[in-house]
Amino acid sequence: MGISLALALVAAIALPVGVAQATFHLQMANEVMLASAAGDTGVRFVELYDAGGAEESFPPTFGPYGLAIYDATGHKLGSQGLSAGGMQNAALAPRPYLISTAAADLAFGVTGDEPLTVSLPKTAGQACYTAMGGTPYSCITWGCITSFVSTSGTGSFHGAVPANGMSAQRQNDNSVQIAAPTPKDANHAGTKAPACATASQFTGVRIPTQTVTVKKGKAPVLVKCPAKAKGHCKGTLVLKTAHKVMTASGKKKIVTLGSASFTIAAGKSAKVAVPLTKAGKNLVANHKSVSAIATATAHDGSGKTKKTSGNVTLKRPPKKD
Repeated sequence: MGISLALALVAAIALPVGVAQATFHLQMANEVMLASAAGDTGVRFVELYDAGGAEESFPPTFGPYGLAIYDATGHKLGSQGLSAGGMQNAALAPRPYLISTAAADLAFGVTGDEPLTVSLPKTAGQACYTAMGGTPYSCITWGCITSFVSTSGTGSFHGAVPANGMSAQRQNDNSVQIAAPTPKDANHAGTKAPACATASQFTGVRIPTQTVTVKKGKAPVLVKCPAKAKGHCKGTLVLKTAHKVMTASGKKKIVTLGSASFTIAAGKSAKVAVPLTKAGKNLVANHKSVSAIATATAHDGSGKTKKTSGNVTLKRPPKKD
C-alpha cells in the first residue's frame, strides 16, 4: 500500500461519522417514470437530487456509487454504476441528476446525465441510490411493496404506480405524488394516490394479558402476529414494571426488566423468551409476582411500524424442596 493511500484511509477513518457521511449520503431518489403516454416502456427514467452542495463530493472512499432496482418483494432485479464526478457537479449546481433512456431524452428534449440501462418493473418496484459498492441509501418506490429495501441514508419515499405518461415525484414533505414528468427540473405537486389501495394497515402485534413463570432467567411472553400482516411481524419486546418500585439506590422508579427481538409469521403466535436484567431478576426473586407492561415495537412487510402493549405478570419459579 502506498504512503499516500494509507494516509488517505487513516484520514477517512478518523473523520467523525457526520462529517464522513456528509460527503455522499444526502443524495435522494427523487422521481421515476415507467412509460410514455402510449405505454412505451422505452421512455423511462430515474432522477436523483442532492441539495448538499459543495459538501457532497462523492469521494472514492465511499464508492463505488450506483442505482439498484428491486421488485415488490425486495429481490434485486439489476443495477448499474453511477459517476461520482457527475453527481458532484449536479449537487454543486444544484440540480437533479437524470438517469434516462435515449427515448426519454428525445421525448422531453433533455440530455440525461447517464443512460438508464436497467429495466423498471411496471406494477411495483423500488429504485435505490447506492454507495459503498451496493448499500442502498435512498429509494423511491411505487405500487404495493411487500418487503421494503432497508436504507442507510435519507430513507425511502413511497408512492403509487404512475400512469402511462406520468411520473412519481418526491415532494418537499417527502411524500410522493403523481404528476406530469419533470426530468432535470423541479418536481411538481400532483395527485397523492395510495401506494396500495387494497393494502390493509398493519395493526401491530397483540400481547394478551397473561401470567408467566420465569425460567432460567427468562420470561416467556406470548405475542401474536395478525393474520392480515404482510409476511412476518418483526420487532422488539420490552418489559418494564407497571408501577414505580424501590430500587437498590433507595429511589422509586419504573424498572426495565428485559428486552428481546422477535420474528413471527403472519397469523401465528410465539412465546418470546425475554432475558431479564439483573434488576429484573432481583425483583422476581424477592417478590411472589411482579406486575409488568410488555411493549412491542413491530413492523410487517409493508414497512408500517406500530407500537402495542399488554399486561404481563411475572412469577418466580416454585422453590425446590
